[in-house]
Order: sequence, then structure tokens, then C-alpha cells
Amino acid sequence: MTGTGMHRLARAMLVGCALAVSMQSAFAQANCMATPVSLKLRDTPLLDHRGRPIKFLTDLVERPGVSIVSFVYTGCQSYCPPASLIMQLVDGQADPAMRLASVTIDPLSDRPEVLAVRAKEMGASDRWSWLTGEPAAVFDLLDRVGISFGRIEEHDVVFLVAGGGRMLRFRSLPDPDQLLCAARQLAPR
Repeated sequence: MTGTGMHRLARAMLVGCALAVSMQSAFAQANCMATPVSLKLRDTPLLDHRGRPIKFLTDLVERPGVSIVSFVYTGCQSYCPPASLIMQLVDGQADPAMRLASVTIDPLSDRPEVLAVRAKEMGASDRWSWLTGEPAAVFDLLDRVGISFGRIEEHDVVFLVAGGGRMLRFRSLPDPDQLLCAARQLAPR
């Protein structure tokens, strides 16, 4: 293939990739790529990174408005850093009334003071809580949300968006626009 032919092929590939990304973004915005779920949750007592008590149902899921929740841990080297970066980007773009929470899946290590350091590293606003709790309570919550793992390094990726008595779940790493789209779907009108 000549230099001109290679140039045309490269340009066609770039146009094709751009079109695919554009179509994927339009599709994601149309349905947000989240699954509606009905979970049997309890009002799990948790502590935020400031040491303040938070109840999972009362303060996040059932409270008027919309909450976006991720499940991570500070020692994670796989999905958690990108999940936290996604939450950081959402924190910078979301409606000021929206609540964000990152719940640890390692309550034995991630105590409030450890989460406070991570919240500061991530530049978390006041609306973004980093949550932990008694291990039995956190593990019960994880089970009810559908997060399972043999070894902690093999944990599931889960994001929840809750609002208006409804809940949507992502079982992969969504982009910030998908989370914000889901939040708009559940926002009170």
C-alpha cells in the first residue's frame, strides 16, 4: 500500500472510531446503561470520613433528591482508582443538591481517619461522603447490594444511583455522563 493509501486508511479508521464513540455516547445518554433494581436494604449504620453517623437508607437512598454510591477500598489497585476518579469527575459536574458516597468494602482497614486522607486526596466536596462501619454491618450491606468476592482483590464493580424511591445499578465502570444521566432520570421533577 502506498503512503497515500495508508494515510486514507488511517483517516478512515479514525473517522470510524470517532463515529463509534459518538454513537456509544448517544446510546449511553439515551438509556444511561444502568439496570433498575429492587434491593432489600436495611438502614445500615455507617460512619463518614469525618466520624459522623450516616444511615444508608435514611440518609442516602430514601432521602429526597438523588444519591450516587460507589463501593471501593483504599488498598485497591484495580477498579477502585478509576471508580474514585469517576466519582471525582461527577463531584465536579453534578447538581449541588446531589449526594455522593463511596462505601468501603474493607471496613477492617478503612476506618474514618483512613477515609479522611483519601477524601482529601480526591478533593472531595462536602457532599461526597466516604463511608465505613462495623464489619458485620458493612458486609451485610455489600451482600444486599450484590457485591461478592472471595478475595477482596476480586470484588465486583458496582455503582448505585438512588432517588425518588427508585434505584439503578451499574455493574461496571460507567463514565461520569452515564452516572449523571441516571441521576437526571431519578431526580424529582
